[in-house]
Amino acid sequence: MDSLGDGPFIGRWDDPEDVYRVLYAASSPLGCFLEVLAVFRPDPAVIATNIREDEIEDRSFATAQPGKLDRSWLTNRCLGAASLDGAYVDVGHSKTIAHLRPRFIKRAIELGLPDFDAEAIRMFAPRP
Repeated sequence: MDSLGDGPFIGRWDDPEDVYRVLYAASSPLGCFLEVLAVFRPDPAVIATNIREDEIEDRSFATAQPGKLDRSWLTNRCLGAASLDGAYVDVGHSKTIAHLRPRFIKRAIELGLPDFDAEAIRMFAPRP
């Protein structure tokens, strides 16, 4: 269960089948918050419609102001510090992508992507 209600996890890198979720790490707290808050960014398509609040007659579907989040969101959040020891993979590094490309290029093309590259691994969709 996430902090917004019953399942599924909502982080853009969380498992769509709710088996695991991602713990965000960054070199600064701002980096972590920006990633965790990404799901709350206003939808560009909605912003482009330029709907004004005074144009809405039916208030039963009122929502929060786009890009705004109630301070209570912080209640179930924590921030920590860690140091890592060992060998790790930088998924976005050019050498990693070059190593993975032969293994994933066919799947990327099946999903309608033109290539398996840095752009492909950072895409939110298609999640498979």
